[in-house]
Amino acid sequence: MPGNSNKLTEMQTGLLYLLVGLLSGGLGAWILASRKMAFIAASLAKKTAEYDVLKSRLEEKLETQKRDLEQIRQQFNTEFENMASRILEEKTQKFTHLNKESLTTLLKPLGENLEAFKKKVDDVYDKESKWKSWCKQILGSARKPLT
Repeated sequence: MPGNSNKLTEMQTGLLYLLVGLLSGGLGAWILASRKMAFIAASLAKKTAEYDVLKSRLEEKLETQKRDLEQIRQQFNTEFENMASRILEEKTQKFTHLNKESLTTLLKPLGENLEAFKKKVDDVYDKESKWKSWCKQILGSARKPLT
């Protein structure tokens, strides 16, 4: 059976080579997978750091925009209040002017009538004073004896 033992040894040798090949292939695959995992982990860490930087920049930009927006809102409110005050002042002046004109138009004839009435009263008083004076003169001369 020496021929059988050669066959067995060849078979064992073949199996041994197969086993060594499988082990070395598995070891190579494991090494490649480990390297790939290390690369992926490094890449993930890099992307995470980039994400954190971008997130921080965006948060800063958002805060800046919020401040800018608040400034613009306050400026808009101030300008609106100033414009409203100017418009109110202009309308008040126009209203006052129109009221003055209306009152003048309304009261001028009344003033003229009062002036005319005062003149009539003064004329009547002057005439009455002259009449009284004339009457006193007549009465005074009537009291004097005729000589």
